[in-house]
Amino acid sequence: MTTLRLFEHDAYVTEFEAKIVGILEVDEKKGVVLDRTFFYPTGGGQPHDIGKIGGHRVVDVVESGDSIVHILDDEKDFSEGTVRGSLDWSVRFDHMQQHTGQHILSAAFVVVAKANTRGFHLGSEGVTIDLDRADIDWPIALCIERWINEKVNENHLIRIVEVPEADVHQIPFRRQPKIEGKLRVVEIEDVDWSACCGTHTRSTCEVGLIKIVRLERYKGGTRVHFVCGDRALAFVQRKQAAIDALAPLLSVSDVEVPEAVERLQHENKILRKTLREREKTLLEFEAIHLAETSNKIGSVSVVNAILDFGDMKVLQQLARTLKELPDRVVILGSITERANVVVARSENVAFDVRPLLNEVCRKIDGRGGGSASMAQGSGPQIEKLPEALEEAQALIVGFSTE
Repeated sequence: MTTLRLFEHDAYVTEFEAKIVGILEVDEKKGVVLDRTFFYPTGGGQPHDIGKIGGHRVVDVVESGDSIVHILDDEKDFSEGTVRGSLDWSVRFDHMQQHTGQHILSAAFVVVAKANTRGFHLGSEGVTIDLDRADIDWPIALCIERWINEKVNENHLIRIVEVPEADVHQIPFRRQPKIEGKLRVVEIEDVDWSACCGTHTRSTCEVGLIKIVRLERYKGGTRVHFVCGDRALAFVQRKQAAIDALAPLLSVSDVEVPEAVERLQHENKILRKTLREREKTLLEFEAIHLAETSNKIGSVSVVNAILDFGDMKVLQQLARTLKELPDRVVILGSITERANVVVARSENVAFDVRPLLNEVCRKIDGRGGGSASMAQGSGPQIEKLPEALEEAQALIVGFSTE
């Protein structure tokens, strides 16, 4: 069952009739095989078309040998006969814009940066090419962005030609094809020649704006994220909306937003440093207060308190400060979204504090862990925290310092 690939000759047809010549199962899903189709199957970095066949939605299009299988949303068995197919033009044209834009962009990287494309992926939101150079930076990218949009505006014609194997050597390919035999070549007039099976626009103007949006290092090279046409317009509109929302909040014009954000970051850095210093001083005073209000049990002084501030990090910092004092056992709690507890003891106190933590966690339905000298945990039963700390303290009996 060989399917004629009509999309290779005309990417602008969206309505057609074809005959069902068979039913095939691919990945446990049944699909119809047509004698001819304009539906592009997933391949070459480009996703499949969507649309309808015989009133049923086409959810996937895959190749199986010489056949193209159209997976439908309804696995109803179709009998052989003529059906009508219709493509979703918005998706088809979007793929045409992105794929043609990729050819122009890849050609530009060869001309301007001597960087070759070794991978291409067209996703539902973004498009990427993978280059074989790792030193592509934004100055280079912006230079290339200007170059490619000039080529778009020059309105170069795009032709699809089939080249016999004997004539392949005459084509100035950007990248020499590995396929032998007759080739389908996409020629962008005076810009690029590539062996490609995808769908493309008839001229560069139809691609619209090409916008590079991100660069990242990838497998020893550079991955370039970009968008074309309607996707580029949507990208610019989102960016503009974000800037328009930020500018009044910062009391600056749109072009002053980066400088204003940088200034805020600097001020925030200074304020955070000052806050850390103030917190350190506050915790030192809190540690002194807690040490002075310790309960004497045998030969150890027990600090047992629920703080009205602080998370687990604050409790741990206070506990470390207090355990530096001799003859101390520390049981500290605080309440955030959960009941928090930290238990600790001085180095000269000879017992394991983990049983104290286990007692608290049992009451607050929590979990925790740590060492013999310091442990921590938390649980959801906030209201039981005071009782849990008292019961933990009751376990401190009969122990002595070294």
